[in-house]
Amino acid sequence: LYIDVFFLTNCFVDFIALMFTKEILHKKTGNFRLFLGSMIASGISLGLFLFLSSYSLYQLLIHFVLNPLMLLFCFKIQEKRAFLEEWAISYMVLLLLGGIMQWLYVEVFGQRYFLLCIGVSGLIFLVFSCFFEHWRKITGKIYPVKILHEGKEIRLWGYYDSGNLLT
Repeated sequence: LYIDVFFLTNCFVDFIALMFTKEILHKKTGNFRLFLGSMIASGISLGLFLFLSSYSLYQLLIHFVLNPLMLLFCFKIQEKRAFLEEWAISYMVLLLLGGIMQWLYVEVFGQRYFLLCIGVSGLIFLVFSCFFEHWRKITGKIYPVKILHEGKEIRLWGYYDSGNLLT
């Protein structure tokens, strides 16, 4: 076990999950608070890993105590529904990110270049985030349209634009 790699990996993955949760749900939390939350959670996670003898207990504490507390710290959640939404989004991101990292590390790089795999995974999520935001902007401006001409009716979808986004 390399303690520094364990800590930095957890910190980076938690930070990316928090960043994407923030972006997807349009939260107003500052990036420093997200970074601080991920560092604190990674430190506690490392301590639990080193001092708990039961790995099952470690997993339960991480998933059902530490990660929810990290979300509460980072997003100052007050409503139960908002908390569950943020928990679900962050876990979706964690599962996807972990899967991408594992695939890159094992299949693409032959179990070498672990830090590069983490960086490429973050880059993939950054590209996905940009695509997701662009898609959200576009779909918010698509409306059903009915065109009548000489007694014929055509139904289709139209893109509403004020003119400055039209290409």
